[in-house]
Amino acid sequence: AKLWEMEYAHDPMLMTEELEERKRLFVQWDDEGCPGNSSDDAAGGGGGARPLPELIAEPADLLEKFCVLENNLYVGFDCEWHDSIKGVALLQLSTVTDSLLLDIPALTATKEGCDALKATVEKLFTKPKVLGIKHVIGFGCKDDIKRLRISPCVATTAKSHWFPQDQRCTFEDLRNLVRERNPQLSGKGGLHFGLSRACEMFLDKQLDKCEQCSDWLARPLSAEQREYAALDAWSCAAIGKKIYEGEGQVKAKEEDGVMVLTK
Repeated sequence: AKLWEMEYAHDPMLMTEELEERKRLFVQWDDEGCPGNSSDDAAGGGGGARPLPELIAEPADLLEKFCVLENNLYVGFDCEWHDSIKGVALLQLSTVTDSLLLDIPALTATKEGCDALKATVEKLFTKPKVLGIKHVIGFGCKDDIKRLRISPCVATTAKSHWFPQDQRCTFEDLRNLVRERNPQLSGKGGLHFGLSRACEMFLDKQLDKCEQCSDWLARPLSAEQREYAALDAWSCAAIGKKIYEGEGQVKAKEEDGVMVLTK
């Protein structure tokens, strides 16, 4: 309104009601079962929400913090990018309890950063079992992998790139996992669904996509961007866990020629 020199008025009570409605509809960082909820912490929790993850821009920080992913059966991943750069602006990695946000432009600016990525991210996508990880899961991740492969690297050959450039890359697509467990979602009669819809079916809330097209090269990222980014990767791990542990069946019925998912 200020930009366009328009008069603007708001009702604080109405805004509060709308905020509560959004919390009811969309997954929140501190919801039960989400990374920001401290109630399940080994220390006892109960002290409020855990803080949002900060961007990891230093090689030493990546090597130190990466261990939170190890020895977890499920690790979700997602990427954000900006059309003005080659590759990705952010790589998100998450278990069902902990999330990491990797500042790829900062890390790939130095050989030390690329070496740290090679020691962590490359190993995650080529030898996850060495890290005690069984499933590396993204959603509709073809473009993510393509972007990761063309991200900058201070190296002389493709073989020394920090992200695998060939078929050694190991990951699973959550969209395919959902359809394998739910054949009614495949084919012409099926439903084309995104990650937000998958969250609604398996986690009982949608994923808020308001920040999807925001500026992912901005530094620092806003709290809203960091929450969105972390939950994107977390939801892949959380839904993957449900599917592999036997909670991956959904019901669907056809209404007016359209397949509608039901609980």
